[in-house]
Amino acid sequence: MLRANGSPGRTRWKLWLALGLALPGGAYLAPGCGPDPCSSRGGDAARDERAAIVAAAPPLAAAEDIGLRALHDWDALPGLRSDRYEQFSSRNRTAEHVPLGGKDFNNFVALLGPARPLLLAIFDELDLAAGGPGEYVLADTDGGPGYVPRMFFTRFHVGDLAQGPEFFAQPDLGAFENEVLRVYVDDLSTPAFVLPVADLGAALPFATPFARLQSGAVASYLPISFTQRLRVALDGLCPLNGYFYHVDVKYTEQTTRPFSPRLAEDPDFAAAEGLLAALGANPNRGFTLVVDNAPLDLAARATTTVFTTHGVGTLESLQFAVAESHTTRLRDVQLLISFDQAASPAVDVPLDAFFGCREQFAPFVTLPMRVQHDETGWEFACYLPLPFAAGVQVALRNDGTAPVSLRASLGVDHTLPSEPWGYLHARFHAVTGPQPDGAQFEVANIAGRGRYIGTFLFVAGNSDRRPGELSASLNILEGNDTAIIDGEPRILGTGTEDYFNGGFYFAGGPFDAPFAAANYVKGGVESDPGIVSCCRWHILSDAIDFQRSFELRFQYGNDNARLVERYGAVACFYLDRPEP
Repeated sequence: MLRANGSPGRTRWKLWLALGLALPGGAYLAPGCGPDPCSSRGGDAARDERAAIVAAAPPLAAAEDIGLRALHDWDALPGLRSDRYEQFSSRNRTAEHVPLGGKDFNNFVALLGPARPLLLAIFDELDLAAGGPGEYVLADTDGGPGYVPRMFFTRFHVGDLAQGPEFFAQPDLGAFENEVLRVYVDDLSTPAFVLPVADLGAALPFATPFARLQSGAVASYLPISFTQRLRVALDGLCPLNGYFYHVDVKYTEQTTRPFSPRLAEDPDFAAAEGLLAALGANPNRGFTLVVDNAPLDLAARATTTVFTTHGVGTLESLQFAVAESHTTRLRDVQLLISFDQAASPAVDVPLDAFFGCREQFAPFVTLPMRVQHDETGWEFACYLPLPFAAGVQVALRNDGTAPVSLRASLGVDHTLPSEPWGYLHARFHAVTGPQPDGAQFEVANIAGRGRYIGTFLFVAGNSDRRPGELSASLNILEGNDTAIIDGEPRILGTGTEDYFNGGFYFAGGPFDAPFAAANYVKGGVESDPGIVSCCRWHILSDAIDFQRSFELRFQYGNDNARLVERYGAVACFYLDRPEP
């Protein structure tokens, strides 16, 4: 197994590029700077290779592909498992060796084959293996069985920097050209699949809705299962490009059928495709409406019970509608959900934040949640399963000085998911104004056994005016994410927007997709403050299980907490107990 070691560090990639442009030609390319066509095996050749691999693939074995099954097993969403989550990424590994703080692009695990020029690769801690095909390794593991639930890619060309602040307004930021993705499963001598990165979202089985280019980046959620070994690699890289990537891996105790290029023939593929394509529809099927569009008048400084019941069941539909005139009052309304007569609510979040609209009311549609707007006002819907063993109570507390009128609909299924399962929890945390130097924002700090399933983030920040920074109103998004799972740092990210499947400060603007959305983006070259409202769901195949603890935090910008105007988040997770 090939590994690159090193500690996470701070990003200052824009400063490195600025210095690189001023150096003699090729001075920041390594290991050489001779002519390179950017692709030794271009897209057309890779498509021919892919066609040959598909044609030669044997029929699908009868065994189950556990990653593909997990992608559409909605009933298992609250389940608690022992799967182990790990991320490979282009995170900064060289801070202790680089006087300006390192970089978080073009950091690969290894290079297989002859040395090739690559932007600022002279600073990488890169393992070199002779005799290979000249591929850069993104992920390499022998810890199977398991699967890849998510891959993320984005890129820039060094010449883009010459645009100055207009860098973020370029329409093709994050789009790929001749780069080729190679996936090796178990047999590391022959790829199981070959695909131009530019074809993600267009070529089976990596087609939409499993993969797509969105808001400056490419994200793929088609599972890649393996029984023993996995290697993900790129070739055809341009020496003047910077590449950011994530390859997330889940290790499981279940055996699995390894990835097949004929995956689209599996009935589970059609089931997953149908689920992901049906955005806006409730994936739960067995519930009965127990509250049907009921009017609620929330008195000021009072708590109103929306619904309460005893016994077992699963709350599978939670919807509210509010007239336009009362929308701003939702900031003062707290959603409270308690399970099994617990003394404290498991969900205790402002209603606008719970539905992803804390900074700005803006519509979006994801698998478990949607927000819609029409001439009558706003409608909010949550389809996350909320199981309970001895009862549930849903209440709204109006902390404001004015009454609030809305309508509510709730649906309950009087059955439970398979054991073991967890109770849904949600917590909101926010800060305002510049923060202390070196501070980071804590999204979640959870003790116990559970499953982390989602993050809403609401940020407003100012331009970073320090020398060497490419100042823009969304510099607050320079911050990297860190997740510590059961005491071990398992996710070390490359930027705030990368975590949410966007690239370069959401350069493509707002988007929504099954597992992530940025429903409001004000920034790029616009004036301060830059504002973003976004979410990412870790559900189905991408759920993050933990046995003892889970922590998630973000840096404030490029280690510059003084940029903060407002910073808030909602953390959603299942826990093995009803109490917080």
